[in-house]
Amino acid sequence: MRNKHFKNLLCLTVSAIMAMGLSATAFAKEADVVTVPMGEVYYYDSPQPFSMEEPEINDHLLFSVEDIAEMTEVEFAKALEENTPLDSKEIEQIVSYYNSDDFKQGIAPMYGIYDHPEWQITPYKKERQKWCAYATSWIGIDAYRSGVGITKGYTETKDVSTTLGYKGSKEIEKYIGSFSAETTTTYTTTVNESAFCEPWNTINWRPYIAFWKDIYYGRIKITTIIPTGSGVYENVWYEDQEGEENIKILETTEAWSRENTARDLYAPTPLPPTTAPII
Repeated sequence: MRNKHFKNLLCLTVSAIMAMGLSATAFAKEADVVTVPMGEVYYYDSPQPFSMEEPEINDHLLFSVEDIAEMTEVEFAKALEENTPLDSKEIEQIVSYYNSDDFKQGIAPMYGIYDHPEWQITPYKKERQKWCAYATSWIGIDAYRSGVGITKGYTETKDVSTTLGYKGSKEIEKYIGSFSAETTTTYTTTVNESAFCEPWNTINWRPYIAFWKDIYYGRIKITTIIPTGSGVYENVWYEDQEGEENIKILETTEAWSRENTARDLYAPTPLPPTTAPII
C-alpha cells in the first residue's frame, strides 16, 4: 500500500513539472554510436600502368634433366642466374643437388622450393573518403514550455568511440613504414550541472569524431623455383594486398537548439536529428 502511494505521488510530481514546462532532457545515457561514410570517394591512380595489373599465372619447366646434363656446373649456375631470381647460395644448392648421389638415386632435394616475392604493383593509396562516428542520441535541457528557463541540475556525459590507425596487410604496412598503430579513441561530451537553457528553448549536445578512411592496395608477384627429379620448374603466382588507415580530422561536440516562438505551453518539444552531423 505504501509503495502504491509513493508511485502515485511520483506521477503527480512529474505531471506538475511538465505542466509548468520545466524538465531536463535526458536521452539515453549510453551513446548509440553509428559510423557512416560521408561525401564523395576520391580515387587515385596506380603507380604502374593499368595493363600490368592483369597477372599471368604460369607453371612451367625451366630446365629438364636432359638440359642440365648437357651443361657444366658453371654453365648451369649461369643459366639459373640469368633466368631466375635465385641468389648465389640458392643457385649453389640446386647445382650441387643435380651433381649429387641423391639425385642419381632418385632422392628428393633437401631444399624443396624457393619463393621470391616482389611488388608487381607497389602499394599506393587507392581511395579516400570521409567517415564520421557519432551518437544518435543526445543530452540536453528542455525549457521549451518554460517562461523562466531551466538549469541542468546534474552533470551528464555521452561518449563516442571509433578505431583509428592502420589495419590490414603486413606487407603494405612494412612497405609504407609510416602508419600509426591501430587504436580505439573515445571522445566525451559533458554537460555540467550549471548549464542553463533560455526560456522557451530546448538545447542538446552530442559528440562525434570525423576521420579519413584511406584504402591502400598492392599486388605481390611470387616466383617459386622448384627443383625436382625431372628438372627445375618455375611457378609464378600473385597475392593481392589491401589495408586501410583511419586518420582523425576532428573530434568535437555538436549543439542543436530550437525556440518556441509561439510561447505555446502545450507545444511538443522538437527532437534533435539521429542522422549524421554536417561536417
